[in-house]
Amino acid sequence: MHIALLAHSLQHNNIGRLFPVAQMLEQRSDLRVTIVGIDHGGARFPLLADLHSPVIALPSGRGRRTSLEAAIQGHDVLHVFKNRPFLLEVLEAVAPTHQPVILDLDDWELGAYLQGLPDVAWWRQLVPSRFLIARIQQWLALDTASRQGPRAMTVNSTTLRALFGGELFYTPVDLTRFDPGKGDRHHARARFGLALEDEVIGFLGTPHPYKGFDLLLTVYARLKAARPRLRLLVTGVPAENPYRERLSALPGVILTGYLPLADYPAAYLACDVLPLPQQPNLAAVVQTPLKLLLGMAMQRAMVVSAVGDMPAVVGDAGIILPADDPDQWAAALASLLDNAVWRAQIGGKARARLLGTADYPTRRRQLLALYARVLDR
Repeated sequence: MHIALLAHSLQHNNIGRLFPVAQMLEQRSDLRVTIVGIDHGGARFPLLADLHSPVIALPSGRGRRTSLEAAIQGHDVLHVFKNRPFLLEVLEAVAPTHQPVILDLDDWELGAYLQGLPDVAWWRQLVPSRFLIARIQQWLALDTASRQGPRAMTVNSTTLRALFGGELFYTPVDLTRFDPGKGDRHHARARFGLALEDEVIGFLGTPHPYKGFDLLLTVYARLKAARPRLRLLVTGVPAENPYRERLSALPGVILTGYLPLADYPAAYLACDVLPLPQQPNLAAVVQTPLKLLLGMAMQRAMVVSAVGDMPAVVGDAGIILPADDPDQWAAALASLLDNAVWRAQIGGKARARLLGTADYPTRRRQLLALYARVLDR
C-alpha cells in the first residue's frame, strides 16, 4: 500500500501530529509512505529530519496545483492533516482520479476562527466588510467540504467526533523511544542546564492562552517565591511566540525552541511534574494534547484541567483540577514536588494506561483497518 500524508505546511508544528503517524507506518516494510506539503520557505519543522520517507515540497505560490497532481500520482490513500484550505486543493486534484482522501482533525479551524471574532475591533464587527464576509464564507465552505469531501475521517477528541463523526484516533506514542528506563536522569537534566537537586515543572509545548499558560505562570511565580530551587522548563517556543520575551525575564526559566526528536525523551525525564491547565474554550476542548500522552509514557506526574478528553485519558493516573483555580494548582504542584514516592506511583500508572491502547502497534492496526475499509468501498 502506498500512502501519502499531506500537510498544509512543512514549517508548521502541524507536523507534530503527522510525524508519529508517518513513523509508525514506516516500521512496516510492506507500506510505502510519502510526505507531501507546502514549502513556505525557511527551516522545515525539525521532526521531518527523523523520517525515512521521501518528502515532496510543493511551491507556496504559482504552479502548486500541477505539482500537487504530480505528487499524489500512484498513491492508494491520501491522508490530509488539518482542514485548512489546502484540503480543498487536494479534493479538486483527486476529482479525476477518484483517489480516496481521509481527513485528520486534531483541532477545528472554523471554531478557532469564530472564537477569534470577538478580538476584532467592535466597529469592524458592526460593519459587514467584504473582507470579513469573505473570510466567514471561506471557512464555512471549508467546513462543509470537510464533512462531505473525504471518504473517512480521523479525529483527536470525542468533541471532534461529536461535531464531525469520524474515527477517534488519539496520536500514537512510541513507547520504545519514550521509555524512562532507557534514560539517565542526570544526563537528561544536564542537557537542559538543570541540577539533580532542582525541582522542575515542565511545559513541553508551544505556550498559548487557551493552554492555560497564564495560569501556569501565575502559579510558578507563587511557588518560586518559596522554593528557590524551582525551575520551569518550556520547550517549543519559537522566536515569534508572544510569551518568549516574558519568559526570558523570569527567574529559573529554561527556554528552548522546537527540539529534535532525540531530545524529547530527555526533556520529559528532566521534569518532576507536568501541568496541563487547558482552558474551557473551543481551541482547547477539541484537542487532546500529545504532550499529555508523552508525559504519561515517560511516567511523569501529570496534573490536568477538567477540559476535553484529558480527564478520561489520564484517569486515576494523574490529578484533575478545575481550569480556573490557581490556588488548587499551586497546592497540587507543591504536594507533588514534596513527595517523590507519590510522583512515582501515579507515573507508573500513567504508562500502564497506554500499553495496548496508544502504542504504535495498536494504533497502526486501527489505522490500517480504516484504510482497508476505505479502499473496499
